Amino acid sequence: MEQIQVIMLEKALRILNAIDLDYVIQVNDGSEPYKKGKLEVVVKKVSKRNQTVPRGTYKDYLVKSGFDDMVVGTPFVLNPFLLDPIALRGAAVSRGCQLWGNGNINSTIKNGLIEFLRT
Repeated sequence: MEQIQVIMLEKALRILNAIDLDYVIQVNDGSEPYKKGKLEVVVKKVSKRNQTVPRGTYKDYLVKSGFDDMVVGTPFVLNPFLLDPIALRGAAVSRGCQLWGNGNINSTIKNGLIEFLRT
């Protein structure tokens, strides 16, 4: 830590000690945390979702199918083939919102096909 950071940290610690608070301060330089009281540092576990297909598969499929070129008012039908239709629908709606703004795409799953309407 820089000298000014050390000075400010010491000042903060004096203030916290003066008003008799429990604290744990974790500094990013790898040193032990400054502690007073019975508080503990809890490391939040980062959970990764299990991906069933490689990253970018849905987007690539949408781009190759012509989803990005959808015309306003014309229905667009997408066959998910081996892909999860619910996940593909979610990816498509998300992409549509990115391209055209929120609320500009409607979708439904009917007879195994995903139908879209750009409004």
